[in-house]
Amino acid sequence: MLLVDFCAEAKDTNLLQKIYQQINRLHNQLNLEKLKMQKQNQTKRKLRTRTLIQIGGLVQKSGLMDTFNIESGEDLQDYESIHKAARLLGFLSHCLETNDFTEKSLTEWQNIGERLLRYEKML
Repeated sequence: MLLVDFCAEAKDTNLLQKIYQQINRLHNQLNLEKLKMQKQNQTKRKLRTRTLIQIGGLVQKSGLMDTFNIESGEDLQDYESIHKAARLLGFLSHCLETNDFTEKSLTEWQNIGERLLRYEKML
């Protein structure tokens, strides 16, 4: 009788160990997937940030910062500077609403931009 109980208990212990091992494997897989997702989100954020920085550089090169008296490093969300951000945003919004985005216009703007970028490289 004792031998039967011991064998049953041993089988239960082995089964429990296998279950724990499987749970640990699944936890590890879950953690790896979470890490992959985190890296993908970080990559997307980095790409978005890079694009926004490049757009800011284009705004600066276009002369809009000078036109709207925006100093480099100025916090446009600050109470004293918010009017500058509002003016710039209003200007850009007005340009978006009033311009005709035909292929001809886009090509013309591209040519102007390419000329300005080439000029910038020469300086």
